[in-house]
Amino acid sequence: MIHRIRKRVVSLPILRSHLIARQFVKFTIIGVVNTAIDFFSYLFLTRAFDFFREHFLVANLFAFLLAVSVAFVLNRRWTFRDTSTEVSKKFVKFFLVYSVGFGINQTALSVSVLIFGFHDLFGKLIALCANLGWNFLMTRHWTFRHVPKTLQNE
Repeated sequence: MIHRIRKRVVSLPILRSHLIARQFVKFTIIGVVNTAIDFFSYLFLTRAFDFFREHFLVANLFAFLLAVSVAFVLNRRWTFRDTSTEVSKKFVKFFLVYSVGFGINQTALSVSVLIFGFHDLFGKLIALCANLGWNFLMTRHWTFRHVPKTLQNE
C-alpha cells in the first residue's frame, strides 16, 4: 500500500517536472515517518520511566538521536539519491543540520511548556513543526549539495 501511495505521489505532473518539489514531498513523507519515530520514542520514554517524565528534555534528546539516524538513511537513499562514498562526511553534515534543528526543537518545546504552560505533547508538536523548513533547506543545499541532478531523478 505504501509503495502505491508513494508511486502516485511522485507521479503527479508538478512533481515530475520540478525536482525541488519532488524532493520536498519525499522529505516530508520521510519526515512523517521520522516524526512518528521521534514522537513515539518520546512518548514511550516519558510515560514508561519516571526519570524521563521529570527530565523530558533528556527524553527528547534520545528520541532525536534515533530519529535523525533513520532520517539520514532514508533521505540519503530515496530523497536525494546520494551514491557517494563519503557517507561519514555526509552523516556529520546531516547531523549538524539536524542538531541546529534540534536546538530549534528544544527551544520551542521549552518555551511551549515552561513559559506558555502548554501540555508537553502539544509543545512537542509545535517544536516538530518549527524546524521543518530549516532541515529541508540545509539538507538539500549543504548536506547533499553535490549530488548530480540526474541521480536525483526517479
